[in-house]
Amino acid sequence: MTTRTFNRIALIGIALLVFSVVDSCTAAFSTPYVFRMTPGDTVLVSGDLLDTPAIPNRWLEEPSLETIRSHVDYTRETPGLHIDFIELRGRLWRGYLQLDSATPGEYTFQVFNTASKEPEVETRFTVRVFANQEALRADMPSISERYLDIKPVLIFFMAMPLTMILLYLSFRQSGKDEARLTRQGIGSVYKLAKSKIGWDVMVGLGSAHGVNSGDTLRILDRKMHEVGELKVETVSPEASGGLLPLDANIKSGYYVALPGAVIPRQN
Repeated sequence: MTTRTFNRIALIGIALLVFSVVDSCTAAFSTPYVFRMTPGDTVLVSGDLLDTPAIPNRWLEEPSLETIRSHVDYTRETPGLHIDFIELRGRLWRGYLQLDSATPGEYTFQVFNTASKEPEVETRFTVRVFANQEALRADMPSISERYLDIKPVLIFFMAMPLTMILLYLSFRQSGKDEARLTRQGIGSVYKLAKSKIGWDVMVGLGSAHGVNSGDTLRILDRKMHEVGELKVETVSPEASGGLLPLDANIKSGYYVALPGAVIPRQN
């Protein structure tokens, strides 16, 4: 494959990376404190209390499950809702949420410190219950989860190595293409510096390729069409340079060719 083909495929990989990051951010910053379930599901949930439970020796040892469940509770207005607490670190709690045979709809609950005098001010969580997985996915804020049933982070980790490999192959192929053109007497314009008197141009052909001071090189655009001339003023073994007027047709990515070089045509 050509360098252009590798670059085009790599751009697709980069687009997938950008999409996965944007999609992840969309999901992360969507409506907070919402859990999506189908009847009978069990999901891991977590949150922060406003008041830190006063657990003895909590800095010295992990509290037991019995201790955790005696210091943290949840509102029970929703029939069939159960939370099995498994961890409590300062104000952070974690547990398994289960809704047994709940009718599809939207439910709420709050987790609170059992010693709190104002449990009603704690964060209110929302549970959206759907009849099936298809209905649940249709409500997901992430596009990839909604339509592909794939988390965006998986797309990121799949696209990342592919993109890196393609960029490496593109770089390697670009080096091969440049070496081939150099053997044909064609070099790249790799430096353009604009000044008041004109364009200071450096190109990848030098005395090692048969260039001498005072020679005239043909300027080629990206499609290898001849668009001007460059008179060589300075020469080193691998490069040469010259000055062009400000209105010259010269851009980064253009080429120069020796007078007798055969120019390959590009589409």
